[in-house]
Amino acid sequence: MRSIKDELKSLQNNPHIDNKYLLLLLKRIEKNKKLLKQEGVHDHFSSLFVPANIQKRKIFLVHHKKAGSWIPPGGHIELGETPVQTVKREFHEELGFTLTNEKIQLFSASTYVLKKDPFCKIHYDIWYLVYMDKITTFRLDKREFYDGSWIDFKDIVKKVKTKEFKPILKQIALLK
Repeated sequence: MRSIKDELKSLQNNPHIDNKYLLLLLKRIEKNKKLLKQEGVHDHFSSLFVPANIQKRKIFLVHHKKAGSWIPPGGHIELGETPVQTVKREFHEELGFTLTNEKIQLFSASTYVLKKDPFCKIHYDIWYLVYMDKITTFRLDKREFYDGSWIDFKDIVKKVKTKEFKPILKQIALLK
């Protein structure tokens, strides 16, 4: 099982990541060994995941209540979890779907400053693609999301307003 630092280091020379984000995240790990919300820090690490059906050229996004916009699902990495374990747990909690044999691929990383949350100030997000064989109807956690939808690759950038996420989602839309 790979740690947060190991996951980030494996992104070096990855064409899907802006190296300024990667360096920022690695420096954050060196600066403060407390990385998780449960450890009481306002800047902490999260895993975002993008359910994707490459053949149909669609990804699944959620309209998040706290964020007030369409974003990939995900959540805080908890004590004792690896980033991939977080993806599996959050996939089940947020979308009502248990991952079994679906491929989970480390894809990118980003930082996101939260303005509406009194405790979360900065998320350091590790991005994963989750390859779905079919367009699945998920059972959304209505406490967190207004809605969720499969979005055509060509419509991703129009749907997502979060500027920090757009470059990564554009990279996903280029996948074949």
